Amino acid sequence: MRKTGRNDPCPCGSGKKYKSCCQHQPVARPDDFLWRQLRRVDDQLTHALLKHAKRLYGYEGFEAAWEAYAGGDLDAFALDSPHNQAFFPWYLYNWRADAAEGEDDGSATLTIAASYLERYAKRVSEMERRLIALIADQPFSFHEVVVCEPGNGYRLKDLLLEHEVEVIEHSGSQLCQPGDIIFGRVIQYDHVGLLMGCGSILMPPASKTSIMQLRRLMRGHKARLVARDVHAWEREIRQLYFDIETRLHRPPDLRNTEGDPLSLYELYFEIDSPGYAFERLKELAWPVEDAELLHDAALDARGQVRAIEFPWLQSGNAKVAGFAHTVLGHIRIEGRELVASVNSQNRAKRIRAEIERRLTHHVRYKATDMPSMHSIQRASQRTPRRQDEDERTGVNVPPEVQQHVEQMLDTHWRNWVHMAIPALGDRTPLEAVQEAEGREMVRALLDDMGRREQPLGMGIKQQASIDRAREQLGLQS
Repeated sequence: MRKTGRNDPCPCGSGKKYKSCCQHQPVARPDDFLWRQLRRVDDQLTHALLKHAKRLYGYEGFEAAWEAYAGGDLDAFALDSPHNQAFFPWYLYNWRADAAEGEDDGSATLTIAASYLERYAKRVSEMERRLIALIADQPFSFHEVVVCEPGNGYRLKDLLLEHEVEVIEHSGSQLCQPGDIIFGRVIQYDHVGLLMGCGSILMPPASKTSIMQLRRLMRGHKARLVARDVHAWEREIRQLYFDIETRLHRPPDLRNTEGDPLSLYELYFEIDSPGYAFERLKELAWPVEDAELLHDAALDARGQVRAIEFPWLQSGNAKVAGFAHTVLGHIRIEGRELVASVNSQNRAKRIRAEIERRLTHHVRYKATDMPSMHSIQRASQRTPRRQDEDERTGVNVPPEVQQHVEQMLDTHWRNWVHMAIPALGDRTPLEAVQEAEGREMVRALLDDMGRREQPLGMGIKQQASIDRAREQLGLQS
């Protein structure tokens, strides 16, 4: 092959002279060279297709296509929407102006890309023609990151079509890790895989269960899906992606063990005697013994309680099997002030009634404050170094408390494999792993739990329990 001269056209296809383009660039691998060439052609083609679309439909075309794409699940079309990086490739290569939702039999108006090919056939290069055909043929799908090389690319597994493609992606791959799921369209041009249009979020491994449930529905009695099947279900696939994205951005619905929405309350009372109040209210901390409650109490010169804090306990736990007691709140007495702290409106009503019933005319309700979660967190913060040290070593945590939490987690994880899980279709993990799809779904749930594993305070972690669950379910590899 003749060496490219300085004044020759650059082989990358830019149209510039070699000396003004790639002559001084580092020598690229053949696949990287083709990838850069394809990206350049794609950028030029996208610009041309958008101009062609504007001539055909004007700005109204965006809005009509957006309505078909979003199906009412997204806000009105906006040029700065994060969804546009998936929408515009769909608009140019998939949308047909007169195709009614769910009634496209292939005889409707040409797509914008197909119309461009028909009108400008003589000016379209072979690479452009082939790229258009590949993009139009491949549907949007869900792709799991199997292996990732940050800065270079990743191997993606199409979760609907069940095949893998090595994809070159320099910037996007820096944000990924194995187990992430991408919504997008993947093509393979010769030996180069490319992601041509993708969603704006990385979905966590737990999202895989709902994707596989959709795959099962799409299959029906088929052994495997083909591209044509996925094209036919494109609306439902997008709907699932929008649902997952909404769930990921929705603030968590935090509730206590009784199912009440979390909302912090501090109730203030004036009392006649701290000692009398303690004697009348200490039963709320049953079965904790008096000696333990009084261990950190402040006493006056006569040995009477001047200040004390103790929990409001309830036998059992509605959410966690094997947990002997639930902490419903805390009571703090200091001099003639009594403060009850709880985490729901329902508990605030209950503790006020308990205090007034037990102390009768020796107590006077003053006010209720609703501090924000942030203010409480800030007020209780220690230095980061001290927090980290305590998490590692369990400083200031009584050994019996740490042992109790560890036993609670151990019980939870031993029960987990026998629990009906909604994400598994209300099957238990032990039932789900009896078939291939179920094994894949359970593995995704465990991967997600492992990724989100954080120290639970006191240096306690769940990873060992997660690994044991994998072993019980035969999912070690």
